[in-house]
Amino acid sequence: MSAGLRPPAGNTLLTSITALIDVIERENAALIRGDRNNVRLLAEEKRLACGHYEEAAREFGEGADAGQREPMRRALHRLADVTTENRRRLAAALAAHHRLIQLIGEAVRAQQPAPGGYARGGTPVARARLSAAPPAFTFDRAT
Repeated sequence: MSAGLRPPAGNTLLTSITALIDVIERENAALIRGDRNNVRLLAEEKRLACGHYEEAAREFGEGADAGQREPMRRALHRLADVTTENRRRLAAALAAHHRLIQLIGEAVRAQQPAPGGYARGGTPVARARLSAAPPAFTFDRAT
């Protein structure tokens, strides 16, 4: 696109902020519903929206003209609000997921039989599961 046909940098920045707000609000709504599948699908869209925002911010340079300052200020304030809420909701979702994994691990360990033992007379004795090693279980935190 030639430089003469490009929209003003302030308009591009405002548009990219609005698009990013929209994606984050949809992600927040999915987090509220517990819709992990939709959150996962929105991750790529959010990454792209962040990239567009960063590019528009670089192109924007020094500042907006007088007509763009107030809409830009409102948009940036709204972006700060939704990103704060998003950060809080993502942290809560990750904590809940981590706790679920812990509970699954505890349930698996509880189902493992304790090693058997024998009484002095040679009869088998079931021991309480106090000292047996837990089964191998890993949790990949990278995903």
